[in-house]
Amino acid sequence: MSVDVASKKTINPKKRKLEDIAENDNAPKAKKVKQEKEEDEDNSESQQVTNGSKAKKNEKKGNEKKANGKKVDKEETSEQDEEDEKLKIPAEAQWSNLQVSSDTRKAIDKLGFERMTEIQYKAIPHVLAGSDVAGAAKTGSGKTLSFVIPAVELMAKDNWTREKGTGAIIIAPTRELAIQIKGVAQQMAQFHRGIRVGLVIGGASRYAEAQILKMGCGIIVATPGRLVDHLEVNLNYLLQN
Repeated sequence: MSVDVASKKTINPKKRKLEDIAENDNAPKAKKVKQEKEEDEDNSESQQVTNGSKAKKNEKKGNEKKANGKKVDKEETSEQDEEDEKLKIPAEAQWSNLQVSSDTRKAIDKLGFERMTEIQYKAIPHVLAGSDVAGAAKTGSGKTLSFVIPAVELMAKDNWTREKGTGAIIIAPTRELAIQIKGVAQQMAQFHRGIRVGLVIGGASRYAEAQILKMGCGIIVATPGRLVDHLEVNLNYLLQN
């Protein structure tokens, strides 16, 4: 038998032994409970990570659906615009119905177009009839052909030659647009031997342009500043209409 000095109690050795045995028996259980608790915490964290990944995936899918939805809406809007454009143009608005010379007809057929756009159908016949026309349309609607075809055709009907000088002047605000229009004008005039297309723009050689003008250009595509230069300086430029 022993005595606890702090509490001054007598302690039975057998009782102490039983308590030690009970404590040793409970130790594995406590360790097991601790392990199970740690495993539960790990599983909880893993579940949170999994849920986070699923949430990100769902968010990504949602964004993709929105993007696809916008793309579909844009395509539907574009198709609707085309349908609305067609409704404004009657069935007889075919290039084959346009009354032009055979040389102009060949140039048009070479482009491969069948139907006119709204601006082309509404403008070209009136210009060919000799009316003054002011037209406006959105980019890509075919405005260039709307004034180039009548210019070429009216000059052809007048049997235009180089000796007559310039019969049409097309003014563009930028060099890039002027170059583009000149290309279209050359396509339309390619079968008319008497109609030559010239380009007069800033940044190009004045001397080379002056020589072209001297030889005679039926159609001049120009930017405003350079055109004024030639009108004021180039005495060999023949302007006759």
